[in-house]
Amino acid sequence: MSTMKGLLLESPGDVFRLAEIPRPVPAKGEILVRIKASGVNPLDTKIRSGNAAHARHPLPAILGIDMAGVVEGVGSGAEHFRRGDEVYGMTGGVGGVQGSLAQFASVDARLLARKPANLSMRQAAALPLVFITAWEGLVDRAGVHAGQKLLVLGGAGGVGHVAVQIAKSFGADVYAVDGARKADYIRSIGATPIDYASEAVEDYVARYTDGKGFDVVYDTIGGPGLDTAFKAVKRFGHVVSCLGWGTHALAPLSFKAATYSGVFTLIPLLTGEGREHHGEILAEATKLAEAGKLTPRLDGRTFKLDTVMDARPRGQADRRYRLMKSDAARALRPMASPPGQPRHAPTHALLQRGTHGGCTYFRAAAYRQGLSEQTGFDIHSGISLKPARARPPPANPEGASSLHPLHGAVHRADTDVARRPPPIDGAGPQRPVISIPPTLRSCPWIRRS
Repeated sequence: MSTMKGLLLESPGDVFRLAEIPRPVPAKGEILVRIKASGVNPLDTKIRSGNAAHARHPLPAILGIDMAGVVEGVGSGAEHFRRGDEVYGMTGGVGGVQGSLAQFASVDARLLARKPANLSMRQAAALPLVFITAWEGLVDRAGVHAGQKLLVLGGAGGVGHVAVQIAKSFGADVYAVDGARKADYIRSIGATPIDYASEAVEDYVARYTDGKGFDVVYDTIGGPGLDTAFKAVKRFGHVVSCLGWGTHALAPLSFKAATYSGVFTLIPLLTGEGREHHGEILAEATKLAEAGKLTPRLDGRTFKLDTVMDARPRGQADRRYRLMKSDAARALRPMASPPGQPRHAPTHALLQRGTHGGCTYFRAAAYRQGLSEQTGFDIHSGISLKPARARPPPANPEGASSLHPLHGAVHRADTDVARRPPPIDGAGPQRPVISIPPTLRSCPWIRRS
């Protein structure tokens, strides 16, 4: 029997084990793909930590929802693909179906499309889940079309930056809410940036729509983002969300006679229903990419199967709120609380617990030369929260050392693993990995796991 290498996860929160496992054989309607690149999504990290029961992926299992690769073998009924074809898709890692963190996968041919010729394997592997999620919301549910004013909440995030590009390709006038640091990128993909920290929803609705509201609002962040969407939509407009799982007041939507649609992209993988449509959607992605209208953002680093743990965040939203060290991605866990009174040493990091929109998060503060810079991250859902306003640090007779603020850094693993852009200061759907400057690593409140 032929074998292959794959990364097995044997229990929630465990490390991956690189193992020799049987190489799959394509059944009827399947093709065998030699995997060249595997995508890492926030959902992958939730499955790994045991926080995604809805994904129905029992362990031990191979994770990895997105992939790109080369056709190695073709089962009966899948002859529209041929050996050597370059393909990509959202093909497994949920519902008990083998994921993409392996050398090969036998996948349902209906889930695949031919890879865009002008994109690398890494770029292609970064697209399936986010593109399908964006397309189902904008095209299938909202029917986006030319002339509409469309608002994307979390417009520089994974689903968000793809939604912007899809909407632009349909001729919509697109606006994207995110952090100020992402404004230049948002402009580069054709949208008008809106800084959520400096402009309230009522203000930008008045500024860009004369108070009428947007025709379509796509919420990619969930929680309070969906409430914002209800306020921003116009009368008889449409709100879409891919994270509409909370409890929300519908009055702002109902009083406008507006409508709402949810997007749950896993249905075809979990039930088998609608798999052909996923392949059709990715065929549209190929057309847009080859026409120069779709480009995914990636982190520049690459990882192999035997180094994938360097790319995958290990933090969990539990009582040991963890920082992720971006250069090694090994968990750094703060103590539950510092003993006694805080000591404001020259190099000082403070970690606090809080909640926002029903989610648990921590806040990391780094002090540097008279300034306290704080950024909160939602560890559970991967949403980055609004940075706290800068304030003077506590008195320090020894003088504060010069430190860089904590930066978010997101990795994406590969057989080459790609990763979408980091949510540093705006609302985005990706799980952050926080880089700890060397001057903070000796802080007594932080210890290695």
